[in-house]
Amino acid sequence: MGNRKALILGIGGGGDAVSAIVPKLYLERMGFQTIIGSVIWERYVVDPYPGPICGEDLINYRPISESLFWVNKDTEAVRGPKAIKVVPQLARVVGTLGIKGLGVCIREAPLKLADELEDFVEKEGIDLILGVDAGGDVLAKGCEEGLGSPLIDFVMLSVLERLERRGYEVELGIIGLGSDGELDPDYLLRRISEIASRGGLVDIKGYDSEAYSVVSKVLEVVETEASKLPWMAFRGLSGEVEIRNGLRKVKVSPVTSVMFFLRPSKVAETSPLFETVKDAKDLEEAKERMNSLGIFTEYDLEIELFKIYNSKRKISSEDVARVRKEGKERLGGVKIKC
Repeated sequence: MGNRKALILGIGGGGDAVSAIVPKLYLERMGFQTIIGSVIWERYVVDPYPGPICGEDLINYRPISESLFWVNKDTEAVRGPKAIKVVPQLARVVGTLGIKGLGVCIREAPLKLADELEDFVEKEGIDLILGVDAGGDVLAKGCEEGLGSPLIDFVMLSVLERLERRGYEVELGIIGLGSDGELDPDYLLRRISEIASRGGLVDIKGYDSEAYSVVSKVLEVVETEASKLPWMAFRGLSGEVEIRNGLRKVKVSPVTSVMFFLRPSKVAETSPLFETVKDAKDLEEAKERMNSLGIFTEYDLEIELFKIYNSKRKISSEDVARVRKEGKERLGGVKIKC
């Protein structure tokens, strides 16, 4: 097994690259060589300019294809007409680890992204593709009241599911159930049970002392809440915790530090949102399809906040809640039934 290689991708952007460290260390102990990466898309508190970060935004990087690029410790993004400088969380992670990472721009169609990733996997000799999501939004069905950031996750689920159907070994690692404050941990456990009943649960692992030590160093430079709570739970944090400047509350327990490894195909077949975005021609159409179902996405929120506040990074939690509430009302309510 010593010659096997794994690609570990944070699928939700932002701090998911931190959570990718947990399976990276686990797989390396099993003899895998690993490449770590993530979607490059930062929350509005880091990058007020809406949407994904792509090659034309970056400096000090190396392009691989239209949607893929190597990121290093010096990689930065210059965003929008005001040239706001943003350091992607992936650059901070790989800089701390002393490696390079694979950046993913998800502007294109899931089909095109899958094709580009397949080319990369073939050239690099990858044996296992693992997508990592902190929080578990990728398990949503679309009807959930608290759901706020499904777009990035489901575009990437569409990519992973397509690669699995093409015959690649693909898994989806979920850690920090509810750690982004959107979905209830008990609800997510029921979703995992539903997927497990279809043969979709592959493995259960999570934090250990080594992962805690490595992530401790990374968290000194990375901005994340959803990926930090599993680390905190491993050292005893429990109870209800406020995140997003008090905008959301998270139930934290030892289960928060556990990672569940699932088959993307089994996750996909249990969620209407997968069917909604899987054949979208690009990210904009994927967003519009979710909007047609009454779902106000994280991309919609960023667009609305930018219209109102332009490049202002300090936005109150009350303002965010108001903009999200108004956006949902404009869309007329969620049309998916659980």
